[in-house]
Amino acid sequence: MWGHPVEFHAQISSTNARAKAWARSGAAEGALVVADHQTEGRGRFGRSWEAEAGSALLFSVVLRPQIEPAKAALIALMAAAAVREAVAERAGVDAAIKWPNDVLVGGKKLCGVLAESWLEGGQLAAVIAGIGVNVNQKAFATDRATSLFCLTGAPCPRFALLGDILTGMHRRYQALVSGDSSALLAECRQCSATLGQEVVLRAGSTTVRGRAVDIDSDGRLVLDTADGLVRALAGEVSTAEEMV
Repeated sequence: MWGHPVEFHAQISSTNARAKAWARSGAAEGALVVADHQTEGRGRFGRSWEAEAGSALLFSVVLRPQIEPAKAALIALMAAAAVREAVAERAGVDAAIKWPNDVLVGGKKLCGVLAESWLEGGQLAAVIAGIGVNVNQKAFATDRATSLFCLTGAPCPRFALLGDILTGMHRRYQALVSGDSSALLAECRQCSATLGQEVVLRAGSTTVRGRAVDIDSDGRLVLDTADGLVRALAGEVSTAEEMV
């Protein structure tokens, strides 16, 4: 399975940055970068990702999927689905997937996924799937984040959880690269924190308002707007509650 080879860093700027450089120098699919602490952890849109040293699960895996570039968005959903399953089985926590890349519990962020890819010759050269899970942190500066410890009152073994997540990712990935994303899409729809909500989608300078009604076969969010259906490949989604 993935994790061969693996690098562990007590401290690193960013697991995604290291995995990306490793991939560009020829790292095989499944190469894994794990860190106990990140000094420059990033989320989507360049946002910082902060976690106490030794408390979070922080890792990035190099993937080289032979799929259409348009379907690369499914990688982030695949990772989020694997995290959702793992925290349910390992810690008994019922989580939901916020399109396109977060795992939430009670509206609070438990996990973020940052999937970064690039093309060579019109084909996907690699996708770096970076994942940060709040595991044993006991308090947060914001009331919109949570951890497994906050939710259960008990510590969770981070690297056992890592194994659970990688196993779930690998199983979904095998189906995805074989051309069958139906089970993944069904799971993401069923466990979605976004579908059925009135949302605001911001993508660059564009803002779209509507009801999230579906996730299509390419992983795009389908919004029912006043001007008809809109399909978004990426963007920042906010519900009315999150905008308060």
